[in-house]
Amino acid sequence: MDILLLFGPIYHLYEFDDRALALKEAHRVLRKGGKILGAFIHRYASLFDGMIDGWISDQNFIHILLADLEDGQHRNMTDNPFYFTSTEFHLPEEIHEEVRGAVFLNPITIPVEGPLWMAKDFPELWKNQKDLVFELPQQLEGEKPLWSSSPHLIISGTKPG
Repeated sequence: MDILLLFGPIYHLYEFDDRALALKEAHRVLRKGGKILGAFIHRYASLFDGMIDGWISDQNFIHILLADLEDGQHRNMTDNPFYFTSTEFHLPEEIHEEVRGAVFLNPITIPVEGPLWMAKDFPELWKNQKDLVFELPQQLEGEKPLWSSSPHLIISGTKPG
């Protein structure tokens, strides 16, 4: 196998040992020189969602958010499905370390969403300023400090070979 997609195990497996096992299995099945592409959720995702959707005023959400910001352990113990399921959120450096720990080389982070996902009324923006919707991402895509605004990111790594 030349490319293996891990779109779920990195954040749905919230125990380190389970993620390490998934990465080890990915390493086993890939050919030498093969690549993994794994999705992960940025540690700041709850912060942005909470502010945009107004959950920041809910004490139950604040408790979840503060834990997210401290250690990435997103544990939704409420009955509110909008607060997402229990999962693991990462900083890019943390997921790079996990990927290198599974003996993958050259981990690279790629943001999925640009800052425009936070636009208050994106359909209206799309309707009235379509040129801007295309121009801004092109201007911002190389700005690494803005990558923290993307709730979802991709990690790439290569099996030595």
